[in-house]
Order: sequence, then C-alpha cells, then structure tokens
Amino acid sequence: LQFLYFIGGRLQKMIIRFGVLVLSAMCASCTPADDLFSRVLGEHANKFHGYVVASQEADTFTLTAQRDSSGRQVITGNTVGSVAAGLQYYLSNYAKVQIRTGWSGSNTKVPENLPVLKEDITVPRTYKWGYYLNVCTLSYTMAWWKWEQWEQELDWMALTGINLPLAFVGQEYVWQKTFAKFGLTDDDMKSFFSGPAFLAWQRMGNIQGWGGPLPQDFINDSKDLQVKILARMEELQITAVLPAFAGHLPAAFTTKYPNSTFHKSSDWGHFPEPYGNVWMLDPADPMFVPVGKAFVETYREVYNTSSVYFNADQYNEMTPSNSSDTYLAQSGKAVYNSLVAVEKEAVWVMQGWLFLEGFWTVERAKAYLSLIPNDKMLILDLRSDGDEQFSRLDSYFGKPFIWSMLNNWGGNTGMYGQMNDINTFPQSSIVKNSTIAGYGLTMEGANTNYVMYELLLQNLWRTLPHPNMTEWMMDYSERRYGARLPQTTQTWVLLHKTVYSGKTNQQKSVTRNVVTYRPHMNMGHESLNRSCIVFYNASLVQEAMMNMLSVYDQLSSQETYQNDLVDITRQVMSNELMALSDNHTAAYNAKNLTAMKMVAAKMLNMFADEDTLLGSSKFFLLGSWINDARSWGHNETQSDMYEWNARNQITLWGPNGNIVDYAGKEWSGLIKTFYIPRWELYFNATAAAVSEGKPFDQGAFNNECLAQEQTWQHKTHDEQPFPSTPEGDTGDLVKGIVAKYFPHLL
Repeated sequence: LQFLYFIGGRLQKMIIRFGVLVLSAMCASCTPADDLFSRVLGEHANKFHGYVVASQEADTFTLTAQRDSSGRQVITGNTVGSVAAGLQYYLSNYAKVQIRTGWSGSNTKVPENLPVLKEDITVPRTYKWGYYLNVCTLSYTMAWWKWEQWEQELDWMALTGINLPLAFVGQEYVWQKTFAKFGLTDDDMKSFFSGPAFLAWQRMGNIQGWGGPLPQDFINDSKDLQVKILARMEELQITAVLPAFAGHLPAAFTTKYPNSTFHKSSDWGHFPEPYGNVWMLDPADPMFVPVGKAFVETYREVYNTSSVYFNADQYNEMTPSNSSDTYLAQSGKAVYNSLVAVEKEAVWVMQGWLFLEGFWTVERAKAYLSLIPNDKMLILDLRSDGDEQFSRLDSYFGKPFIWSMLNNWGGNTGMYGQMNDINTFPQSSIVKNSTIAGYGLTMEGANTNYVMYELLLQNLWRTLPHPNMTEWMMDYSERRYGARLPQTTQTWVLLHKTVYSGKTNQQKSVTRNVVTYRPHMNMGHESLNRSCIVFYNASLVQEAMMNMLSVYDQLSSQETYQNDLVDITRQVMSNELMALSDNHTAAYNAKNLTAMKMVAAKMLNMFADEDTLLGSSKFFLLGSWINDARSWGHNETQSDMYEWNARNQITLWGPNGNIVDYAGKEWSGLIKTFYIPRWELYFNATAAAVSEGKPFDQGAFNNECLAQEQTWQHKTHDEQPFPSTPEGDTGDLVKGIVAKYFPHLL
C-alpha cells in the first residue's frame, strides 16, 4: 500500500507538471504577469513566463524546475502579485538581481544562462497583507510623480509582495464634486485645498490652504493619473486603500449649515489662521454620515473602483474636542457608518499614529474603537520599529493591525536602521501571539535605506528570522552589484555593524547631517527623533567607504554602486561634521576666536565639497525635485507656484518656519544655495559675539535666518537654476575628499 501511495503521489505531481507546461505553451506571452516581466526586465523578460493558476493554493507562488517548451523559467501563483513575488524570489536568490528602479538604483544584469532549479519550489505567504505608504509619503516623495514613476512603483510593489497600498492621488476632484452636492462652490473650496506639496496634511485636517490655491489643472491632471494608477492596481490584483471622510471640511460649510455642530481642530504646527484650526463636522451631527456616504458614492462613480478598504484619520496629531468615552465611541462609529452606508463589507484602515499622543489612554483608545466590528477595521501600527502601540493596547482590543517600519521623518537623508530588531522582532512571540495581519512600510519619505525595506518585506514570505545577518548582508551586496566581491561584501558587513545597528533607546530615526539644521549651539542633540549623534564607531564607516572606492574601476558603470559610494561618503562627511560642530561650540565657550574661525572654514569647505559630490549622482539632486514640480504647470505662473511649494516644503515648511528643516535633505544645490549661507551667517554672528564680548543672541540670529530663507524660497529657475543630471566623476571626487579631509586613510 505504501508503494502504491508513493507511485500515486509521483503520478499526481507528473500530471500537474505536465499541465503547467501545456498551459505555459498555450499562453506564450500575453499574461499580465508577462507584461510586468517585460517592463522590469526588458530584453531579459523572454527568459521567464508567469501566469495565474486560480486553483493554486491561496497566497503562494511556485517556481518550476522544468522549463517550458521555449526554455523559459515558469512561475505560477494564485494572483498576479504572487507570480510577481515569485519572479522577485528567483531573481534575488538565484539570478542575484535587484529590481528597484528610481530608488537608489537597480541591478538588472540577468545571467545569460539562468540557474536551473533542482526541484519545484513553492513558497506560501506568511501574512495576508503587505501594506505600503504613510499618508505623508504622498507629499514628501510623490508630490510631483507622473505616470512613468508610478508605473515603476506599482511594478515594484507587486514584486515585493505589497498588495495593500494607499491610493490617495486625485481625491480633490472627488471632494469638489462631493461638496458641490451640498451647495458649495469652487470658490468656497479655494481656501480649503492646500498646494500640491502639502496635500497630505490638508487631507488629515492639520492645515488648509497653505501653498494654494490649488489650480484646477492640477486637480484634473491628478484625477487622470489616478485612473491609470487604479487600473494598473486592478491588473496586478493589488488592493487599493481609498480615501474617506474624517470630518474635515471647508469653512463655507459652516455658514451653509448653521444648525449643524462644528469644532475647530486643535493647533497643529503653530500654523496661524487661515491655514490652521480647520473646521470639523461633529461626528455626532446628523450631517456626518450623509457627507461621508456622498464622498464614497462619488468616488466610486468617478473611478469605477470596487475596493472595500478606506482610510480616514480623524485625529492625526490633534486632540478630540470631547474626552468622554461615549463621544469617542460615537466618533469612530460615525466614520464606519459613513462607509457601510455605501459598502456593507467596508473595512476602515486607520493610522494608529494618534495613539502616541498623551491624550489616548488605554481606556480612551478602547472606547474609540469599541463600536467597530473587529473584522471591519485594520490599524496601521505606524511605527512598530520605535513606538509600537499594539502591545500597550492589547492588540488594539482584538482588531487586526499591520506591523510597520517608519525609519525616517520627512524623507531626511541619512543611513540608519534597526536591522537586527527588524530581523527578529516581527518573528517574536509578542508579535506571533497578537492580531498581526501583515507588515508594512510607512516611512514619511522614500528613497533612503532601501536595504532596510528589502529586509522587512521578506517577512511576508518567511516564518523564521535569518539565522546569519552577516551572510544576508553579503548576499545583499552580491545581488545589488551582480558580483560577490570581497570589498563590497565587507562594506555591507561594516554597515550592518554601524549605521544599521540602531536600537530604539539610542535613536528613533535617521542620523541627520548638521548642515540640514538651522545652526545653534547644541547641534545634533534635538531629541531621539531628530538626532545627529553618531552612536557607532564612525571609523568603520570610513573603512566601508575605502572598500567601495577600491573597486571603482570594476563597478563604476552600475548605478547601484554609484549611489552607494556617494551615500556612504556622504555619511562619512556627515559624521565628521557632527564632531566639527561640537568643536566649534567648545571653541565658542572657551572664547577662542582663532579656533572658531579654523573650524568654521573647514566646515564650510566640507559643506561645499559634499554638495559637489552629491551632484555626481542622479539620486541626490535638488534640480530633479524642482524640475518635477515645474513640469506639472500648464503655464509659467503655475510652474512658479509649484516650484515655490517644492522649495518651502523642504526648508521653512510653513509661512514662518513653522516646521523649519523638518523635511531637510542632503541634496546638491540645496546645500550650496540654502544651507551654506545660513551657516556663514551663524559663523559670522558667533565670531562677532566673541569679539564684542557679548553672548550670542540665538533669537536675533533666527530672525535673520528667516529673512534669508524666505528670500530663497521665492526664487525660481530663471534666476537660480539647478541641474537635474549628474555632473562630475564620483570616483575622482571621493578620492579628493579622502585626500583633503581623511588623509590618514590613504
């Protein structure tokens, strides 16, 4: 009997494999998965064939050992996304290829002869959801994206197992139509919609109108873009998280409906009126559900989408007007009722960020969530890598949540990550015994520290931690550059021991460069959230830089290598500048004017040299950010407005530096024209204070800075153009930096 069972099992596998090969031959090339393969692999796509097998076990992909009749590697899955994840799995583990177009580069050097598998490989998905995007990412990174960038991003989502991204583009078009149904005019809404660079915070009710008025052309173009985004998500079988009504509305609504109850939102970022204190419809008001219902209905009419997942954040970084348990419960229930009034299967997706505020005791949080069915809500534990709330709130009292990694604020530049924790903590008992439903990336800005995101997303397809992170980093290096060189593998091992060895109690976000802050006497010691402190052995990062530089002749043609050499050298300079800043403060305290001037000269030189270095990489250019913003304009006036939006967000962030430098970046052009003049002002002011025997007046200096900063943000490309293509030879520039500032490394 055992022999017959064995023969029967073998026969069953042979029949299944034969069926796969027959189907593969019949569908020669026309599946959505093959279309994705073509987009990401180009000429190498014909080496693979992928398609969906509806009967295949849910949330799995299979790599077949036997090639199809055309000699292609066959990949199947239960969805297009699963097939795409199978391609990524094969490319990473066997072909040693890394796909990430637009974000620190890709290595698409697929081997001429693909490695042959010894047996079929089937990999099940560990958790249902792979979530993507912080509400803020849509503004800090994607404010100016067009279809070319979104198409690449959507393909990358599918490849990495992301199947539940935020889909927030183009919602202003729907808000216009929705509010019009309640009697509001376009003029009524002009003071409500923010400019393109600030839509994320207007959508959450934090601000209104700042950076606006939003041109109708932008609203219409965004709507057309969202049509393409949602269509591609449907093609890739990615579930879109759509916007919903949280209660925030234009001021004109309050005069139109004087009998309704409204509240002004609590202060956010010290934004003055008319930009702050946004009106909010009381959740208990009879109008709340009809407005929310009308928005969902209008959204479906405009975009013809059937997704049942909706995001609404009522109290993001704001305090409710009433603290009673009853009121909080009604608030949450009102949002949910507005969704199920249209879609009975609706699931409310909510950022759990609000629960970090002191207002939200366990009792209040429980009350707020109490009237929503557990299976009709999904909470994003937005910063599980630093301030997770699911354990404090008893797995959100039974509601499923997404374990998320935040990593940075405002898209700040800096190499940082909690690699060991990310590897082990998601697999720990505290997580496994919770209501976790998946993993997510919720960074405020993308384009930095890709290694961290790749590591976390692998949790979607594995059940145990990587047993040896040193080996994992060596593998990462190989697929990043297409070769396993001793110098590059050692580089990433060193980075694992330094910049990526973070712990929550040391630091909670990227290590920033002092150049990106308005200067003061205690640079780098802002808080755990905004620190420039180097918590590791900086000499090891210098060693990593030299390792990378030693293989410049071999790898200089690869954009992944070019990006990493610039980024690591940038980090080395950032670390040194933190030490120099402390030296300047010490010299000031000692009233040593000679030492102050020497340190100041060295820092200004290093700032300038860093700007030049960054200009040699396409990934660190202010010009790209500015030009992308201007490209949305239908005329010069609009383009100038968008450029002003782009400049303000990464510098003053508000009318009077309300969140100054929060979204600071180490970008070529920004250092030279914005940061260096500030530091020159600071060095002159501190030197004058010592010379005159007076204390340095930080307040007066800040006022001088503000005037200088406001002048900068109003300039346009006509008087201050920035390159959007790289300039200079990266290898020569790094060699020059080493010789000038780190000669002991030669």
